[in-house]
Amino acid sequence: MSASFGDVIDMKIEQQFLQKINLERKQKNMKEKGVLLPIFSLPSKYGIGDFGYEAYEFIDILSKNNIKYWEILPINECNNHPYSPVSYYALEENCISLDKLAEQGLIKEAETRPNKDRAIYDDFKEKYCKEAFENFKPDNKFKKFIKIDEIDKYAEFAHIKK
Repeated sequence: MSASFGDVIDMKIEQQFLQKINLERKQKNMKEKGVLLPIFSLPSKYGIGDFGYEAYEFIDILSKNNIKYWEILPINECNNHPYSPVSYYALEENCISLDKLAEQGLIKEAETRPNKDRAIYDDFKEKYCKEAFENFKPDNKFKKFIKIDEIDKYAEFAHIKK
């Protein structure tokens, strides 16, 4: 019994469909490249890496090298351990980019640190964060954000903690 023209077309469509499924399976099973580099390890003129221009440059380097994943340590404010955050919503102030705050007009130009070859953990950025807070003008997006119950609780906790 010979196959009809319709049967041949159906077989070709079925073959193409199976080839596509197999290709998708292979792509799903492919391993991808990634790196683990904590934010604080990025180069910075402020003594500790942050989400400033250096982070964007690093992402460009990853992209050019076809590296699809950048794993970072947790970036929440924590108590001496990156996996015990004080709050889900509280960003570690060392991750805040002073250059970005200056760009937004929230602070004056920040002074640079003399030793830029290692991460320096201290309260260097605190005075700039306070300055940014004083110059910040709340908008509707911010007002909606602070209505989240956990934000209010964290603000009370942070005030008592200091």
